[in-house]
Amino acid sequence: MFENQNLPIKATPYKHQQEAYEFTCQLFGVSEGGDTPPISKGVAYLMEMG
Repeated sequence: MFENQNLPIKATPYKHQQEAYEFTCQLFGVSEGGDTPPISKGVAYLMEMG
């Protein structure tokens, strides 16, 4: 799994937020330095709060 990529935010993300960001980077091909074609053209996280 792609790791050590920080979210571009000031706050410290929770583990599930960091994992979701890493997953999205993999889908868009960012995890390999941006030279890999994206696996997907989009991603959506449908979550319930509370």
